Amino acid sequence: MKHRLLHPILLTFCFIVLALPTFAGPVLDDLLNYPVVDQRCPANNDTEGMGLASQGKCEWIVLSKERPLGQTFKLGDKAAMLWRVSTGICHWPDSWQEGEEVTFTLYDSPAKGKKLYSRTLDFAHKWFKWDIPFDCHVPAKPGQQFYFELTHNGGGDNAINVVKIPGDDYKDGQAYVAGKPQPDFDLYFVIISKPKGDRTANLRAFLSQFDFSYPPLAEAGKAFQSGDLEKACELILRHFETRTKPDSLAPTKPEPPGFDTTRADQICDEGRIYHNPKEKDAWIEMSDQTTWREVWPSTAEFLRPNDIFWELGRAYQATGNDKYVRKMNELMIDFMQDYTSPFDGGMRGARWVAMHIAWRLGDAWDGFGMALTSKALTDDVRLAWINYWCRMAEFAVREPSGGNHANAVAEAMLAFGHRFPEFKRSKEWMDFGFNKLVSNSLDLFNEDGGCKEPAMNYHGFSLSNLISGLEQGRKYGYPIPDEINKVVEKALVYTSYMLFPDGQIPSYGDTDCQEFRPNVKRWEGWRNGEATKAWKIFDRKDCQWIATAGKEGERPSSSSYCFPRTGHYVLRSDFGGEGGKDFEQARHLFFRAGHFGSHGHWDLNSFILYAYGRTLIIDPGRTRYDSPLMPILSSNQSHNVLLVDDQKMNRVGPVVNAWHATPVMDLVDATYEKLYTNVDHRRAIIFVRPDYYVMFDYAKAQEPHRIGINFWLTPPDVTIDSKKGFVHTNEPEGSNVLVKSMKPRATKASPSIIEITHRYGKLDHADKIWENIPVVTFWQKDTSLAEFVTLMYPFPQGTKPTDMKTVALESGVGRVFVLYKNTGQDYVFYAHEPGEIAFGNQCSIVGQAGLLRLIGKSMQVSSFSLINGSAVKLKNGYLARAQRPVKELSVRYLADKVEVTCPVPESSLEIATLGRTKASVNGKEIKISGRTFKPVP
Repeated sequence: MKHRLLHPILLTFCFIVLALPTFAGPVLDDLLNYPVVDQRCPANNDTEGMGLASQGKCEWIVLSKERPLGQTFKLGDKAAMLWRVSTGICHWPDSWQEGEEVTFTLYDSPAKGKKLYSRTLDFAHKWFKWDIPFDCHVPAKPGQQFYFELTHNGGGDNAINVVKIPGDDYKDGQAYVAGKPQPDFDLYFVIISKPKGDRTANLRAFLSQFDFSYPPLAEAGKAFQSGDLEKACELILRHFETRTKPDSLAPTKPEPPGFDTTRADQICDEGRIYHNPKEKDAWIEMSDQTTWREVWPSTAEFLRPNDIFWELGRAYQATGNDKYVRKMNELMIDFMQDYTSPFDGGMRGARWVAMHIAWRLGDAWDGFGMALTSKALTDDVRLAWINYWCRMAEFAVREPSGGNHANAVAEAMLAFGHRFPEFKRSKEWMDFGFNKLVSNSLDLFNEDGGCKEPAMNYHGFSLSNLISGLEQGRKYGYPIPDEINKVVEKALVYTSYMLFPDGQIPSYGDTDCQEFRPNVKRWEGWRNGEATKAWKIFDRKDCQWIATAGKEGERPSSSSYCFPRTGHYVLRSDFGGEGGKDFEQARHLFFRAGHFGSHGHWDLNSFILYAYGRTLIIDPGRTRYDSPLMPILSSNQSHNVLLVDDQKMNRVGPVVNAWHATPVMDLVDATYEKLYTNVDHRRAIIFVRPDYYVMFDYAKAQEPHRIGINFWLTPPDVTIDSKKGFVHTNEPEGSNVLVKSMKPRATKASPSIIEITHRYGKLDHADKIWENIPVVTFWQKDTSLAEFVTLMYPFPQGTKPTDMKTVALESGVGRVFVLYKNTGQDYVFYAHEPGEIAFGNQCSIVGQAGLLRLIGKSMQVSSFSLINGSAVKLKNGYLARAQRPVKELSVRYLADKVEVTCPVPESSLEIATLGRTKASVNGKEIKISGRTFKPVP
């Protein structure tokens, strides 16, 4: 890579400061004279070039070796230096490929009489985000004209896209193609210049940020009022260097000898930072040409400036070698100029997010503090650094933010304002932080405790910032409103109840993929974190049970539960036995019938299934946001949802038709109208306690489609039996699941075999990209009305459900699913609306949903359940009958009694005794006799 070195003017400034111990010297003067946006094309749009391309607001022109591209421009009437030119070179993988290089050259005119700057970027050092800038640092005059040209080395496919703006948008210049002017378009560009500085005005603006009523700054205030600005700067700096309250900027414990300085040495000696210092692989330049927008090609993670300064500071602390601080000093100068706040006139862009700036307010002082004892960190840079982060605090406050971002900003500003009482607006920053934390959190979390951003990672992130901010606020004397304490409790409880039996969170939305491998130690952070906080802060003994995996606390009152406002439902078998026995062996299905939102995926009406120690039907979660895999993982194809052709899912809201959790059967039922274009989807899941799940899918369209239901399973590869219509996983070291989908038919004699397709999905988990994830889809072709009845039967390690037969039939207003096993038979009934649903003359219900379980060779009644119904019938006899519909009924026949759960009493209800003489009705013991009894006298 060819480039210019540090500009001679800045080198001169550095030399002067090192030679003369002056305050408010020329380097500070220059750093207080901020670069500003001087020219841009298009003129009235601050969206970056790649953003314009994504929005369809520009066109492409191809750069090749044979066709260089150029553009003339004219600086404004205040410019004294051309600082940076940002270009619209497309760095996307389908544009810039291996072997291709682009050279940016700045000339005095299209005639190329004088070359002023040149830099070449190869494929390894192209940008992976945002515009591609070039730091020219060329002295200039107001109104001066320049010409930049992009040339290609001819490598790769010899073609890279560049953003062009149609029409004559930029009146003070024009585009060139192969040396010829183009009147019909301009290239996209942004010109950053530095104006001629007003030293006194800039120093006064800097000093006006301090609170001179703060006692340690009283003398500095007097100097300021008397006009001795340099003395005021000196006194302020000496205070910061020696302050002890609220805390010192210098570390209390120096870095111990033996610190590995390899990376810091490379930054200093080679002007490079390597991704892996020992291997010297991918590297990024560390000089005045660093734009602080670079990303690592191998991970696409952007370079973190505070990490670099921290690395250099630690090396200095460990060795006492000033070379590390000299390099830090040089890089800080470049960073502060390249990364000017948009409110000061600098360029906006994707990295100017209030949350990102607020994050850096805390660790900006790590490297700086470690270098305070070195004279190589010049006074001008020290003062400018203090000024810079004061301005960044102002940016964080003024820049709009919401959602999880707002909580992060609020918590950071509360902490920063308290840490730096020297600033005039520190108390305002604290008030802003606390008030924003409260107001934003009241809006961010639903009434049931779930975050409106549908991703557990961001629920946890927002909640963590809220709790941390409230702890700080309490310490700083802010009264905590009762309403926000209730938000915290509900959010902690939500997190606790979202945990799978192994302590992991569901990986819906932008959440890391949960662990699915067997016999791998799970992270305990959620149990030890949120669940434990709910227990200890709010004395939630049920959360103590969850936090300790059933070893302490009080068992939750229900094993299945819902968060209706958030739209999340959990159908779970149990919370383990005494002492936590088999806690992690529970069956657990998470169902998402919520809304789309920030950090959400196209996963409406989706689910995740866990059983016997691991996740069996997974949600692949997220990867790095800038990875090509990320949009794939967020798409509907990467979730356990209904698929329609190759359509994308629409952003629509749910209608929850039913939610019931009973001791015998659970039911969740949700509809999304127009989930796809002119296609409605209704999905109901019945949990046949405690073993398995039956899912009923109904998709109605206005025209024929190929409609399927998707399942993300776990490696190794799955077994597929297309004739019998089932799939099962094959993990030898853990539990597995059988998935069988059927199309209900009018008779048992006419079964319908559904087409099964199989592919391999990708996901990011355990520090690698998995490419062997079995994804199975059950399809119905050319239909405008698709129905699926699907059995999801998990089974423990070492077993296989080989003794099962299934039937799914249309009947009356609904559907009947029958599972035949050696141990008995289960009849599962479901309809969209209450009515009669029968399995021939064998059994029937009048209702919306129900379950009948028969066991043993004699097919004795073990249990039944009824939802929104009035009758359950077995052959010629009624097991339950009522004159009016019963909302929810669950009956279990134990050895010595009948156990009845009926939350909403119905006086006309009669239940068969089947020879029992005792009953427990909603926990109350009664005596019974005869063929039937009334649970409600």
